[in-house]
Amino acid sequence: MPFALAMYDIASDRRRARVSELLADSGPRVQLSVFELELARHRDLTMLCDRLTGIIDHHHDQVRIYTVPTLREDRIILGNRVLQERLPYLIV
Repeated sequence: MPFALAMYDIASDRRRARVSELLADSGPRVQLSVFELELARHRDLTMLCDRLTGIIDHHHDQVRIYTVPTLREDRIILGNRVLQERLPYLIV
C-alpha cells in the first residue's frame, strides 16, 4: 500500500490529543495537524479508520486521509527544518 497523508480538524483538546497519538503510531507528524502514514497493508488503513471513527465527534470534527500513489523518494520537501520524529534514535 502506498503511504497516506492524514490531516485533522478536531474541536476538543482531549479528542485532538487522542487522534494525534493514534496517527503518530502510524507515521511522523509533518505539520501541526498533518501526518505521513506508513501503512504496510490496506487492512491497516481500515483498522486505523475504525479507531478514528470511535474517537471523533462526527458533528464537530473531521479527519481526512489521502492515499498517495507515489514512492516516498518522489516527494519534494522545501525547507531545511528537521522534524523530531525523523531523527534517528536508539532506545536502550
